[in-house]
Amino acid sequence: MRKSFTLILTLVFLVVFSALTSQILSLSANTNSMTAKLYLYNQAKLLARTGNEIAVLMIGNRPHGQNCLEVLNILDGDFTTTLNISYVGSGFTDINCKNNTIFQNNFSETNGTVVIDVYVRHNIEQILFHRRTIQKP
Repeated sequence: MRKSFTLILTLVFLVVFSALTSQILSLSANTNSMTAKLYLYNQAKLLARTGNEIAVLMIGNRPHGQNCLEVLNILDGDFTTTLNISYVGSGFTDINCKNNTIFQNNFSETNGTVVIDVYVRHNIEQILFHRRTIQKP
């Protein structure tokens, strides 16, 4: 009787220990996956900020008489950054931006303002980051 009780107790202990070990391994794998996704998300945020600055520089250095910059695509490793640029006011008449002006007005404060939508997508993981800024180049 005593040997069978010890055997059953040992089997119960092994089952509980194996279930606990499998839960620990599963939690460890999920933690590693979440850390990798968090790293990629932060990288996407930085790429959005960089793409925004590149767009402002390209708009500011646009030669007179050229068509306006509407869409800009940047490929960086596993990330694709798409910038959609809309113009506010009538401050961009010298670079032919009449088709992409979202609001025509005569206010001097808003002339030369751009609305930049930045979308950063990771090509492998399902990560999408969107940032909208309003700036004057």
